Amino acid sequence: MALPPISWASLASDAESDAWEQDRKRKVQHIARESTQILEVFEQLKSLKSLRFCTPEIVRTVPNAASWFVALAGYSQKSLRSCQTTAEKFGLKTRPETFLKRARSNPKSVTSVESESFCKWVNSVIGFHIPEELASPWDYAVRVGMIAGARVVGVNQNEGGDLAVDLLKQFLLVRFGPAELWRIRDSGQLAALTPELIDASSIFQHVPSGTIFDFSKRIGYPDITISRNDKTLLVGEIKGRKDLSNTWESWMPQVVDHMITWGMSYPTAYRGVFMTLVTEEMIEGRSRMGVSRVGLKELCRKGLLSYAVNLTSATTKSTLQYDYLGSLLERCFS
Repeated sequence: MALPPISWASLASDAESDAWEQDRKRKVQHIARESTQILEVFEQLKSLKSLRFCTPEIVRTVPNAASWFVALAGYSQKSLRSCQTTAEKFGLKTRPETFLKRARSNPKSVTSVESESFCKWVNSVIGFHIPEELASPWDYAVRVGMIAGARVVGVNQNEGGDLAVDLLKQFLLVRFGPAELWRIRDSGQLAALTPELIDASSIFQHVPSGTIFDFSKRIGYPDITISRNDKTLLVGEIKGRKDLSNTWESWMPQVVDHMITWGMSYPTAYRGVFMTLVTEEMIEGRSRMGVSRVGLKELCRKGLLSYAVNLTSATTKSTLQYDYLGSLLERCFS
């Protein structure tokens, strides 16, 4: 079935300031939660006189204590993923990131061998960076807080991208609901869709049509793939951004590259983009300095781009983008 023409007139909406404001609000919420946890751990470790030294008993009895000592050792979320080899030398066979998740959610599930190995590793790193006790107990909290702050920035950036996916999921359930018409696929099995599973789930199936919406994050694959009866109907790039600074350095060139690649990999599928931020420059193909670039219109003229959606506008009812997105997705149900 032919797609409706792209609604160029309603596509652009330079909402950069609004996106930054939403980003700031999410960041403040994360900081409030992190600071509360840090202060709770600080008071408990202070009473135990063990702000600098971790023990297996502390890991198992003080919630979030393991995260405190990892932060004190100077590990951010990203650097934690690269220290497995070092941790293994101290006997920690579990990935440090996995260990921390278990220690946070269910400390008693951590084995004595794991906790002892973790303590040997993290105490060694802390001892190297902080060979003597600091002058004030609050010095430890400040150091942990600074690492936690860097982690908040990273988490917030990831959530900015996830927000676009959440907007698209919510649109599906509102426009093509109710929830009873949908199932989630977990480990190959179908399960009822409940509110708490919406954000955590990656694969949704529309029961009446059998259409599958796959939001799995896999390197080298589209951000969304819609299929039915093993036939790919639509593939898409989902861009949740708050900032236009790298539009022509990485953002739009990546879109162009994907459209070219998908034209060969998915020749019969609809191919396009779902974005939270779209400007006239991105549509027309020029930078703010007037330099000519490959824009969305040129990709469309070349047959590489089938559709383009502004998610920020499309999730508001009674807008042209809302109607356009609905018409686009309806093609995938029949």
